[in-house]
Formats: sequence, structure tokens, C-alpha cells
Amino acid sequence: MNRRIAALVTALASLVFLLAAQDPASPDVRERRNAARALARQGSSAIPQLEGLMADPDLEVRIEAVKALVEIGTQHSLSRS
Repeated sequence: MNRRIAALVTALASLVFLLAAQDPASPDVRERRNAARALARQGSSAIPQLEGLMADPDLEVRIEAVKALVEIGTQHSLSRS
């Protein structure tokens, strides 16, 4: 039962996080930067959105997208060990 509760809490926390994530298509550069950071926490499912941010006109957004992709790759590598 405790595992079910822990899994439910984790799922709810993820949902809240996803709903609070910034919009990667926003005209506001700060929101796009924050979106790239937030997408890193979503894991490999966020890769398509991050790939889109790699073409962003703002250098800092592109840098954050690269950092997010590296973070996701690192998490993926660790989970396969």
C-alpha cells in the first residue's frame, strides 16, 4: 500500500510540474529558456520539443536546450546501467 501511495504522489507531482512548465513556443525569451530547463526534467519524451528549441533565434535558449538534452542523455545512460 505504501508503494502505491508513493507512486501516486510521484505521478501527481509530475502532473503538477508538467502543468506549470513554461511554454516553449512563447514569444517571451525568458519563458522559452525556462521551458528548456523544465523539459529536461520530463526525460526523453521532451526531446522533440527540445529539438525545436535548438533552432531558437536566442542563443541562451539554444544553450539551455543543449544542456537539457545532455541531462536527459545522462539520466538515460544511468538508468541503463
